[in-house]
Amino acid sequence: MIIDMNKYNELNKKADKYNELFMKQFSLISKTNLLEEKIERTKELYLELKRISKEFYLVGDKEFVGLKNLAEIITWCENIFEEYYITDISTINKEYNTSEEKLLGGIVKEAREYLHDLLTINGKYSHSFDYYNLENYCEKSSDNILEIFNKKNLIGTKIKMPYGLNLNYLVYGSGFHCFVIVELNKNNYLVDCTYKQFFNQNRSFLERIGIPHLLGCKPGVFMLMNERRRKVATKILKEGWIKLTPETFKDYMDGFLLSWRNGLYYEETNDFSFTTPYTADDYWAFLYEQKDLANYEEIRTLGFQREPLKNPNLVIKKR
Repeated sequence: MIIDMNKYNELNKKADKYNELFMKQFSLISKTNLLEEKIERTKELYLELKRISKEFYLVGDKEFVGLKNLAEIITWCENIFEEYYITDISTINKEYNTSEEKLLGGIVKEAREYLHDLLTINGKYSHSFDYYNLENYCEKSSDNILEIFNKKNLIGTKIKMPYGLNLNYLVYGSGFHCFVIVELNKNNYLVDCTYKQFFNQNRSFLERIGIPHLLGCKPGVFMLMNERRRKVATKILKEGWIKLTPETFKDYMDGFLLSWRNGLYYEETNDFSFTTPYTADDYWAFLYEQKDLANYEEIRTLGFQREPLKNPNLVIKKR
């Protein structure tokens, strides 16, 4: 493919100009002590980058110039919100009635103590457990929970869920999320002691959806959009576990699926319900590779967005 160098250089100059403007905005966001001002200025950057992104594509909406650096500045702004949360994430030590609940409560308490000690040892300073966002600790936590189960002669299963429910899609995103399933007296329970990482303000603005080079929002945003998902999220955030039913597992997994959709999905489907058609059985089939998500969702609408929206003014919100 032949690129017009005059056009290329022109776009580079334009990128430099926007880079200067974005850095000024980043500086203002960093300096203000007002959370509301930080949020509003960050939203302005989202909308501006979404508006101008098409300018940085040359041929067939595939070649881009200078856009990646602007998206990176956006992520710097988002990192400022790392310590803010979109819901109450404070944990509780609850008095339970049934033997299963008491056992799970004890396991979660021990698992949280392990995480707290691990984070402190790793130089993240000695704060309360609720301070840490726990990102990148899901596998260590799940392995530790399995060890606790083994000590109690219980059998647990670690679920290592790849981004997009398929190893082949990791090119669109990054990493995995791990949680544990355990059976107690013929009931299944899901244990996830690092779930709070999906509820901090970082990457939780709907305005970010639709910007090339960015992922969608974190699952927490979507978990809080309806009462049933909110109850599931609150239970796991507060207590670290939830009884596994077809309904609770669907709700838990819906949050992740919705977080993987990028702006192209909303532009092309005009579906702003923030729901999915998938059942708990579907999600298990995806996890065990009995079904392929690519047969149900366009892969280009998942994960990192590789092309600009046709309508840069598209408003993505619940309708």
